[in-house]
Amino acid sequence: MTDKQKRDAAVDAYAAEIKARLDAMAAEGYCGWAGSFPEEALLHSLGSDAGFVQRRDLGAGERRTALVDIGGTAMILWFRSGQAEAAETK
Repeated sequence: MTDKQKRDAAVDAYAAEIKARLDAMAAEGYCGWAGSFPEEALLHSLGSDAGFVQRRDLGAGERRTALVDIGGTAMILWFRSGQAEAAETK
């Protein structure tokens, strides 16, 4: 497998995990895409999750979930920044 193939496979797998996690969180009432959740709170969440990932007492599942949460939160911030609209016009 080439480096590009590995990279593409990793991006696809990570995106699928993020999507599943976002769906699960939405089912619990969490949202943020339309700006109803303050950006400052999302940024704080990123920092908290990053700190959580660094803990040595985490199990692999906890670490993996936190990494997926970081990706989902980053995606919301990216979407709100107008990047999604810019990508659609290309």
